[in-house]
Amino acid sequence: MLESNITTTADAQQRYIKSYYRLHARLYDFTRWAFLFGRIALMKALPFASGQPLDILEVGCGTGFNLKRLALRYPNATLVGVDVSEDMLSQTARKLAGIANKIYLLEQAYGKEKPINKKFDVILFSYSLSMINPQWKEVLEQAAANLKEGGVVAIVDFHNTRAPLLWRWLRGHNVRIGGHLYHALQTMFTPLTSEIHTAYKGLWEYFIFVGRCKQPVADR
Repeated sequence: MLESNITTTADAQQRYIKSYYRLHARLYDFTRWAFLFGRIALMKALPFASGQPLDILEVGCGTGFNLKRLALRYPNATLVGVDVSEDMLSQTARKLAGIANKIYLLEQAYGKEKPINKKFDVILFSYSLSMINPQWKEVLEQAAANLKEGGVVAIVDFHNTRAPLLWRWLRGHNVRIGGHLYHALQTMFTPLTSEIHTAYKGLWEYFIFVGRCKQPVADR
C-alpha cells in the first residue's frame, strides 16, 4: 500500500507535481479517462454563449484535454493554460497545434505569490485543486481576485470515498479527498451549478461546481 504523499508546503507540492508528471505525462490521456469523470459536463455547464469573446484560464491544464474542447466550444475566446509541469505542457502544445484561438501556455504555479495580472470570465480547475496541497484555499482566493464581474469559477474534482483502500491510494498520489473543496466552494462562491455524483456504484464521489463570487468585485 502506498504511503501518504500529501505535500505540506507549496514548494514541495510543485516539486512533486513536476516529478510525478515527468513519468505520467505521455500516458495521461490513455489512463485518466477511466476515472476523471465530469469534465465534459463541467464545460457544458458554463453560462456563456459559444460566440462570446471570453477570457478563460485553466489552472493545472495538464495535457490540454479541456483547453482543446474549450477552444472549439468558444472559438472567439482567449485561453490561458497554467501548469508547473513542463512535460504536461509539451503534450498540451501538441494537442492544440492548428487551433485558431489565442492560446497562451505558462509554466508556473498559480496563486498569490505568482499572480496573473489579468481578469477572466472563466477560471477552471479540473482535478487539480485536490492535488494543490496545502495552498488550495489561497489558490481559490486568487481565482476570486482574478475574476471579471460576472465571471465564474468552474471546478470538477474528487469529493469523497467510503473505501479506505482507495482513500489511501489517492493520498499516495498527493490527492486529498474528504469533502473539503466542495464545502469551501459553497462558502466562497454563489453556486450556479452544484452537483455531487457517484462513480462505479458509489466507490467514490466527484463534484461539479460553477459559481460566482459572493463578494462584489468592487470590494475585493
